[in-house]
Amino acid sequence: MVPWVRPFYFSHPFCLRLPQQKPRRLLAKTLCLLPAALLLAALAGSFALPPGGGPPGGGTFAALSGSGSDPGPGPGVVQAAELQALYSLDELEQALAAGLAHRVEGLHVRYLGDAANLTAAVPLLVEGLLQKDDYLRYSLRGWRWRWSGTEGDLRLSFLFEHLTTGEEEAFVSAEVARILGRIITPAMDDHHKVKAIHDYVVASVAYDTALEGRSAYAALAQGKAVCQGYALLIHKMLETAGVESRIISGRAGGENHAWNLVRLEGNWYHLDATWNSPTPDVPGRVLYAYYNRTDAAMAATHTWEQDKYPAAAVPYRAPAGMRLDAAILTAYAGERWPAPPGSQPADKTWVIRFDRELNPATVHNRQIFVADRRANLYPVRVHTGDDSRFVYVVPTAPYPAGETLYLLLGRGLRSRTGEALAKPVWMEFSVR
Repeated sequence: MVPWVRPFYFSHPFCLRLPQQKPRRLLAKTLCLLPAALLLAALAGSFALPPGGGPPGGGTFAALSGSGSDPGPGPGVVQAAELQALYSLDELEQALAAGLAHRVEGLHVRYLGDAANLTAAVPLLVEGLLQKDDYLRYSLRGWRWRWSGTEGDLRLSFLFEHLTTGEEEAFVSAEVARILGRIITPAMDDHHKVKAIHDYVVASVAYDTALEGRSAYAALAQGKAVCQGYALLIHKMLETAGVESRIISGRAGGENHAWNLVRLEGNWYHLDATWNSPTPDVPGRVLYAYYNRTDAAMAATHTWEQDKYPAAAVPYRAPAGMRLDAAILTAYAGERWPAPPGSQPADKTWVIRFDRELNPATVHNRQIFVADRRANLYPVRVHTGDDSRFVYVVPTAPYPAGETLYLLLGRGLRSRTGEALAKPVWMEFSVR
């Protein structure tokens, strides 16, 4: 019996929003990000070719959704009559790369090369291609493959499930080129390119509350996407503009999330356009609370496997004349509390009294947080007391001496009866 080579599936994170997020019930469970290393180890140990011969022939082809009869070629599937003969793993890698780039749904080839370690080598080939291309990795839902035939003349069949079609990716490439031609000028350095791209995406794309738009195509064609779509579009635009970028997946607020890393002057920074996009959507408004953050600053609200990504250790300093603070204060300009008299101790705990009991589930550091004028976040622990009308904001590390900081409250806070704040609130204070 011919063994099925099981598919790889990648995460489609349920994306959280920036601090103004309106709380909502989790609508659907999401796919878990499966460690590729475990999958590769399982495949390498389970599918060795029989000694002295090729794989036992025959077998049915299984669809991505489960086993069954050969579904036959569908749209984007290479027909059996067009089988390409390949003689080495290098040629197989080139064929896979071309098929993935064109978003084919199926690829069938004849393999006439050495098949001794084929079942271990094929997953490594695909993983190697995905390692080189974050855009491709996060655009691929999953894949599976099988072999049949005899040693020296094998038929290899692959099925791929993509977020987009080849035609949709052609639209993305053309639209990205058009937009960059409008927002990027020859005089711009990489710092200004990153800001122009970030600002365009945040101002133009709304968060998809239906949780359907996961691609750069959805962000461009429909004007809305979840975090995966934001991260894919940011990555595509940055790479096209010549700025090195990565897509990073992790968790934020206890849910799966995706955002970007960007490299400027040799240093890496976190860039989360999703959390910088106001909710509900305010066209044209841009926030910078999660713009070019270090690992330490980002870790206050996000978690990720840090050993898998470049370290972001150097605090960002914007070029002279670049403003990154105006938007965050504009977003909270609805009500400004008066500054307390005098400077505050570095371990200051703020106690905020509300006129009604709060829903404790909405009291966290995505709704109540502390930042400086450069939108650097400072880690705080936020909780209610026995009386949920009182909220405590406790720094987990001393505030820097001499700094002017801002305590900000988002509209995602809710009373026990579901009422929201009338408007966001912010208060300025200085540290001794």
